[in-house]
Amino acid sequence: MIIINGNECKDFICITLEMKTLSKFAKEAEINYDRLSKSLNGQGSYPEIRETFKKWNVPYRTYRSTRFHDKRNNRRTPL
Repeated sequence: MIIINGNECKDFICITLEMKTLSKFAKEAEINYDRLSKSLNGQGSYPEIRETFKKWNVPYRTYRSTRFHDKRNNRRTPL
């Protein structure tokens, strides 16, 4: 599941949680900064990031990635 409102999450972390940077939030929440950044930019999906957001009450929205299904459906049929 990919996070689709990354910018809203960033704003919430910086403003509401009063964290000056995302790296400060990552340190305080004890999560990997690279994974946090990729999740917020829609480049990856990590369960620990979603669990941390739930713990810290960060509002996030997700959608299921259909990337693997698309590959299967887009294959050409043999002639």
